[in-house]
Amino acid sequence: MTHTRKKRNTYDARVLHVLMDGQKHTQVEIADMFDVTPKTIFRAVTNLKVNFKIHTFRGGKLGGGIRLDAKHIYFGLTQEQ
Repeated sequence: MTHTRKKRNTYDARVLHVLMDGQKHTQVEIADMFDVTPKTIFRAVTNLKVNFKIHTFRGGKLGGGIRLDAKHIYFGLTQEQ
């Protein structure tokens, strides 16, 4: 596996972790969290959609965003678990 592929997988995991809160987030918001471009987040979400049901909404800050389907959200878990 190349260095770029490993890095991409890391962002996939980070984006999934953010989406696990069940809230709707924008690409720009998540990109700002990790100091990357929205395109990086777009790629991560595209990769995650292979295994997870992720809803995307058009509309930017006025209603657009990304949200993980409720069946993939695990309540009560902490980072230590």
